[in-house]
Amino acid sequence: IADVQEVEGPAEVPHVSEPAAPAPPQPAPAPKRRWKAAWVGLPVIGLVVGLIAGLIVVGFRGASPRPEPVLVRLTNNVAADRQPDVSPDGRHIAFVTNRDGGKDEIYVMDANGSHPRNLTNNAAQDDGPAWSPDGQHIAFTSDRRGPVEIFIMDGDGGHPRPIIVGARPAWSPDGKSLAYNAGIEGHSEIFVIAVDGGNPRRLTFDHRFNADAAWSPNGQKLVFTSQAATNKLEIHTVGLDGSGRATLSAGSWDDSLPTW
Repeated sequence: IADVQEVEGPAEVPHVSEPAAPAPPQPAPAPKRRWKAAWVGLPVIGLVVGLIAGLIVVGFRGASPRPEPVLVRLTNNVAADRQPDVSPDGRHIAFVTNRDGGKDEIYVMDANGSHPRNLTNNAAQDDGPAWSPDGQHIAFTSDRRGPVEIFIMDGDGGHPRPIIVGARPAWSPDGKSLAYNAGIEGHSEIFVIAVDGGNPRRLTFDHRFNADAAWSPNGQKLVFTSQAATNKLEIHTVGLDGSGRATLSAGSWDDSLPTW
């Protein structure tokens, strides 16, 4: 448009006797300007990409690494110490030991391994300690009256009382019931009973091996070890009314001792 105005402009002025010199041609816009803008933009894009990448790397490096587990020895003697169970407040550990030279006893120690003390202290076989959810009692198994029974005692070992014939007790989350296994016609089945006694409720009828029950966090199911389907140990679940039986593991290996 500028070139046309400059050519037509002189024709509109009659007093000019000589033709106006043509305007020098305007050079076409050099494509280098476009490339220059593009090259200027590339570092900006690179900077943004690099910044994002840097933030990602910093994010990964700045994340707190998961601490490596530290193995701490809590007992140190020639006896067999086993079946530890940590109190709900994390301050004490109940466990089974034969350090007194006889049958197994139930001991409790501080969480750092100090101050071990015998809670059962008798000639019977006592094992399987399990803290109640409130930390006030310990359920365990004992043959002190002949048959293997489940007992409940205070957290300091006082006032042991029998509950029912059975083994491997596990407290419900609300502390009102115990799951356990008991022998029926030469087989082990899963039961639930109130801690104050009463009639037990049988949950499995496989006439095979079922044991090691553990409660779901909401107290609606049990997970346990079972040999019901195959000759291998598997992990099963069942509802408190005996319904909804499910197999969680099935393979060529033994699976046992589940927990939620």
